[in-house]
Amino acid sequence: MKKILGILLGIIIISINIITLSSCNKHKEDNVKTHNSFSENHKETIIKEEMKEEEKKFSNEGMDVSIVQDIIHRRYKNHGEKIAFLTFDDGPSTNITPKVLDVLKENNIKATFFLCGKKIKEQEVSKEIIKRILEEGHSIGNHSYSHDYYKLYPKENTNIDAFMNEVNETNNLIKEAVGSEFKTRLIRMPNGEMTRRHNKDKNIDKLMEKLKEIDMYSVDWNALTGDEEGKKNKSKGELLQYLKKTSKDKDNLVILMHDAGHRKNSLEALPEVIAYLKSEGYEFSSMK
Repeated sequence: MKKILGILLGIIIISINIITLSSCNKHKEDNVKTHNSFSENHKETIIKEEMKEEEKKFSNEGMDVSIVQDIIHRRYKNHGEKIAFLTFDDGPSTNITPKVLDVLKENNIKATFFLCGKKIKEQEVSKEIIKRILEEGHSIGNHSYSHDYYKLYPKENTNIDAFMNEVNETNNLIKEAVGSEFKTRLIRMPNGEMTRRHNKDKNIDKLMEKLKEIDMYSVDWNALTGDEEGKKNKSKGELLQYLKKTSKDKDNLVILMHDAGHRKNSLEALPEVIAYLKSEGYEFSSMK
């Protein structure tokens, strides 16, 4: 009888140990799950914060495009300030755009770059240039993909489907360079919206409606250096004089320049353009 009781007691002790061990293991497993869950949540929080920071990093800053449009179309009520928007079309180029950025950085000036999708696609290094543009606080706008007047404006009327396809293609190429969260509201039509209106483009109003549907707005200019006007190889002095002429008696300027690969004269004129505008009391801004 004592032997049987001893065996039963042994079985009970073993059972208690097994239950205790199982409980401890379960507790450890629960702790591991809790820790893993905490780690995953922590990782998700970090990722979200990094995404927000990236989104903030790669966004246009400056004056709202609606105000810039008012300036161009002479609807803006001046309050005594003098503002100059330096804008560069037809880039990015690998030989001129980085040097333009160097000059802007030396002068602590923000500008706006209207990019052609074809130029982005031609060379992989263009994507790094686009990143630099945004990292240094400048703004980016869309300047179509091809810049081909015959394709975009057959018989002097905008081909709306072709134009919108090029806008979307260029927007996607910009996003490939800087991230899917980036969005620009800025579009500059090759040849300019006002030129299209002057040429009595019958589709221009419909195009503006299509752009507005995707929250994009046309940006022309009201002053220029003339680096693509008339004589193609103006000296830097001639470019500066052209700007003085077209900016006369205007307190707020949206200045057209170009940073295409063959625009060495525009690059050479840029420091003098900036010095002149500063001497005239202008502050500089980009747009969003």
